[in-house]
Amino acid sequence: MLQFCGNVYYLLSEMKLQDITSKIGQQWRNMSPEQKQPFMEAYVRDMSLFKVKHERYWAEITPERRQKLTLEKREKMAKRLARRQKKEAGKLGKPKRTRSANNIYMAEHFEDCRGTTTAVTNTTFNGSHCLT
Repeated sequence: MLQFCGNVYYLLSEMKLQDITSKIGQQWRNMSPEQKQPFMEAYVRDMSLFKVKHERYWAEITPERRQKLTLEKREKMAKRLARRQKKEAGKLGKPKRTRSANNIYMAEHFEDCRGTTTAVTNTTFNGSHCLT
């Protein structure tokens, strides 16, 4: 598939990445099985080579290194899980933290100084004519 993408990418280089990938996916789906065959063969070759290298790597590393890698993977997964749980808690309405006095003041006075852009709003808010 990557080989296929590389062959088509230069034709589409003026487009956005999202448009390119959808166009390549569309072309892939429209190809016949005979047209896909060389790419599938390359995939099988690459996958078998990867498996050999992967098995050789795991056979060569020491038990201490293997244990360290396993521990690192567990820690990484725990971080991901914590991040996911925090995100889900936010979706359920859990506040991020308590509001500060400055935050409350800004919320009450921000409407008075609304501008067309954030820069204009900040400038007018910081200016004396917006303060009550």
